[in-house]
Amino acid sequence: MDITSNIHKSYNRGDGEKFRDIIKYVLDKFMEDIKIPIIKRIGLRYQDEMPIFERNNEAMMKYYNTTFDIERFKFEEADAMVFTSAIKRGDYRLNYRENYRKVGDDWKYTIDFDSYAVDVKPDKYLDVLDKLHEIINIEYNDKITEKFKEHMRKGAA
Repeated sequence: MDITSNIHKSYNRGDGEKFRDIIKYVLDKFMEDIKIPIIKRIGLRYQDEMPIFERNNEAMMKYYNTTFDIERFKFEEADAMVFTSAIKRGDYRLNYRENYRKVGDDWKYTIDFDSYAVDVKPDKYLDVLDKLHEIINIEYNDKITEKFKEHMRKGAA
């Protein structure tokens, strides 16, 4: 089962309907009718296309804590850069991807967090999703600078 939202900007913050509420509603209804002994895999994925203010190392580093080795491979000289990792975070897994590429006439910088757990008891799924969200939130905040946070606050106002 895949529950995807391109509308909800937050898992559990803010006023109104939250993505967490929708997940809970759908999975609770599903598990009322279908009794499953174990959830083989459950996860959250967050993909964000980040704005590129200027296409150079100095400008990018003002806003992002990139994984790329930009001393060796400069943004302004790159045709594309990709970083991928699959790591453990305690009992959970995190696949992280960072992608910088040209699409048509535009440059795109994407960060992608795919956090998941395996063999989860059905009555623990929401606790697990909350933990996966926390993992993604920590990693996301590690990738952006205070200047980017200021930019986001101005955009939200």
